[in-house]
Amino acid sequence: MNRKKPALPSPTTLYLPHAVDGPFPWRVLHEQHRVGAYASQDEAMKFALHLAASIHRNHGVTVRMRFEDENGHWETVEAYSETEKASTA
Repeated sequence: MNRKKPALPSPTTLYLPHAVDGPFPWRVLHEQHRVGAYASQDEAMKFALHLAASIHRNHGVTVRMRFEDENGHWETVEAYSETEKASTA
């Protein structure tokens, strides 16, 4: 059975905000939805990178990642672009 994949916006964005209090302070958000919470920044980063690759591979959309530093400033990185899929196909 072929299911149609839901359309994702391009670019789609993963957010990695700075840590909050609690046992799993490092969060990963896809758009506004929390998709993971981790004990370390390294674990959150690994998950986010794997998720970005999966979204790009399965939906062919540009994936951006936004990182918040301890001062509340955000840095944006384009993890995968739509042109990468076209050039590797």
